[in-house]
Formats: sequence, structure tokens, C-alpha cells
Amino acid sequence: MNYSHGERLVISNTKIQPPLKIGIGILGLGIIGSEFANSLLTQTSSLREKTETDITISKVLIRNKKKRRSVNLPGDIFTTTGLDVINDPNTNIVVELLGGTDPAFDLVRKALLLRIPVITANKELVAKHGEELQKIADTNEVDFLYEAAVGGGIPLIATVKRGLAGTKIEIIKAIINGTTNYILSEMSKSKIDFDVALQKAQDLGYAEPDPTNDINGNDAAFKLSILSNLAFNAPIHTENIYTEGITKITLNDFQYADELGYAIKLLAIAKRSPLGSIDIRVHPALVNKSAPLAKVNGVLNAIEITGDLIGEVMFSGEGAGSKPTTNSILSDLIEIAQNLKSNNKPHSFPSKKIDYSLYSIDQIEIRYYIRLLVSDKPGMMAKITQVLGNQNISIASVVQRENTMIERVAEIVLMTHKSMEKKLFEAIQDLDKLEGVREIATVIRLEE
Repeated sequence: MNYSHGERLVISNTKIQPPLKIGIGILGLGIIGSEFANSLLTQTSSLREKTETDITISKVLIRNKKKRRSVNLPGDIFTTTGLDVINDPNTNIVVELLGGTDPAFDLVRKALLLRIPVITANKELVAKHGEELQKIADTNEVDFLYEAAVGGGIPLIATVKRGLAGTKIEIIKAIINGTTNYILSEMSKSKIDFDVALQKAQDLGYAEPDPTNDINGNDAAFKLSILSNLAFNAPIHTENIYTEGITKITLNDFQYADELGYAIKLLAIAKRSPLGSIDIRVHPALVNKSAPLAKVNGVLNAIEITGDLIGEVMFSGEGAGSKPTTNSILSDLIEIAQNLKSNNKPHSFPSKKIDYSLYSIDQIEIRYYIRLLVSDKPGMMAKITQVLGNQNISIASVVQRENTMIERVAEIVLMTHKSMEKKLFEAIQDLDKLEGVREIATVIRLEE
């Protein structure tokens, strides 16, 4: 987006005075921005009851003034210059709904420097720059809230920050991308290929025209970074999270998984390892059909949290969409408005992070599902078993079938016992070189 940032930036250290009415500056008026703006217009009485002040829209940043809008606002409220929103004298809270980091980071940073509280639904911004922006907010004693950045309408941020503040969180295991969960659910339920399921998701508006961040796992990694930073009080950056998408999963894998008693989900996992480091990763996983996460389908999200005082709890609900996201934005807005009305300082949280080491994915020990295409001839299974045995990997079960599409080719599915990741993929490399192995089609971890 080619928004103009504008030029004027005036920083003041004067004490914040409680406003008689609160003006909301909105950065971005896409699907979520429009839903949010309409909610402000239609819920004036409800918001007044909850905040004891009038909530109005001061200024709105848009890209194209000629575009027809679904929000009934006067024309002079729109601008194509970001600082017009921040510098407007009637703006008391900025709500950033641009997405991405440019120009969102610069504009949010400037708002916080001006001691204007900020609400954002931008998971990429929070994952990449949240630590810096939070420090600016703390220094200037203003709120920087982002409930809508993770889990859509599920109140995860508030829960981790406050509801679970008394427990030591040990494990986060989550389905936090509605697009990929819908695609995988459709592949399983409707017996359709990945490309067909993706197109269906796009037709229904569940997937963006460019779904790369979703299907490659990046979106889930952004959200896991945010949750893990809060849960473990650790500076965990997205680029350090092992991330693997769903593009290699095929209909065959769902058929075998179903027979073996598993569902396939894109999981975001963060857990404390026995040695005190953090094991953090995003990848497809086999999940036992009896497990709660296996039953989370469609665009729903779900997050399992395990703590020393609470045991295991799960939160589930709509993780995306304009209405659930707007609900989270309004929750943050009401909190800030109440703070401004009462001249309260924002809640403070530990600013000193614990510098945990990250547990290398090479060292994890779990079970694996391996699907291979091999020449259908005597002795192949013995050769495969020997290669795996050389890396101390034992086989728990084997399924072998003739491939009806390719003559004299068999499809073999192996389920291993727990093995070290590094050893498993060394064995995969050796199998790939083995005469008679046509293809290592899929390798999926099993999360117990």
C-alpha cells in the first residue's frame, strides 16, 4: 500500500487529560476496518454505557478516495496521509488495520511517541516489532493492545496476560490459522485435492488471493511468536521458529491417516523442554482422532494451554473474519476508553525478558509417518528396514498397497516409534538414494 506518511510530527510531554469524548483514528478501511467503523456507528449507546463517554470517529486513512465505501461517513473524514489521522486534535486512540509492517510500523510508532494509545489487529507488526513498540508505549504510559492479532474473537491475549498470570505455562499447542484448517478439513471430509480445497477457500473468502503466508505456515508462526513471548516472557522471533506449511499433504495422506486413527492438522507448538529451553515449531502433524484438537474443523481456531496450576485448558472459536476480529478490537477499545476516562495508567507487564535458548528441531524425539513410492519387487521392505535400522529407527507399523496409477509401483506407509529428528532425516536422505525408491512422498510428525 502506498500511503503517504505526511511530514508533521509534534511530540509533547504534557500530562494526558481525560477527554469528554473519545475520537478514534482508523488506519485502513478494508474488510475489518469497515466492519469496525460500522460497529462504532451502530453501537454508540452500548459503548457510551460501557465507557461513560461518547465514542466518535475522528479521521480515517484510506488509499483511494474515489472508491465506494460500505461505511456512511462524511467525505472530509477521509485522508490518504497517515499523519493526518495521528495529528488530528480529535484523535485520542489510533486503531491500526493496515496489515503488514509498512507503513504500519512507522505510523504506530509515531502515535505512541505522541502518547496516543494504539490498538492493532496486525499479527505481523506485533510479531516483528511488538517488543520495540511495547517499550515505547510503556515509556509514554499509554496502552498498546493487540487482542485481535491472535485468535480473532477468542480472548487469548487477555487470558495469557491476566487470566493465566498465576500459572507457569508449560505447553501451547494450537490451531491458529483458519485458512489452513479449512483446507485440511475439506480435504479430509470432501475427499478433494489440495488445489481444489484452496480454491474453495478463496471462493468463500476464507483465503486471500495470495494465500502464501497461510499455506506456508508463516501466519501461524507470527501468532505463535506473539503468544510465546507472553506465555514464556521470552523474546522469541518469528525467524527462529521452525515453520513448515501444508502444500505437500495429499489426499492419500488423509486416507492413510484416517485408517490409522489420526487427523492431520497444522499445529503451532511451543513447550518448555526438560533442560529449560523452548521447543517451538509450526508444521503439519498427525493428531489422534480422540484428541480435542482433532475435532476442530473448518475455519475454527483452538488453543490448548498446559500449566502447572491449571492442568490442560482449551479455548476454541472463530479465529478469523471481520465480526470476531471487530469484537476483539472493541474489547481493547473499551479498556482504553475506561482508562482514559478515569485517567488510569495502563496495566504494566514485565519488561525484562528471559533469554531462553531455543531447542533445535533436530533434537526432538517423536513418532513419524512416512509415505514412499517404491518398485514393487521382492526385498524392498528389507532394504528400507535396514536403512532405518542403521539410524536406530524402529518401525511400529507398515501399510503396503499396489499403486494403481503406476505399473509395478507400491505405496508404503511406515509409522515409526519415537526417533530423533536428525536421525530420521538422515535416514530419509539414505532412502532417497536407495535403488527402487521412486519417491519420498510425505513425512509428517505425530504429536501425542
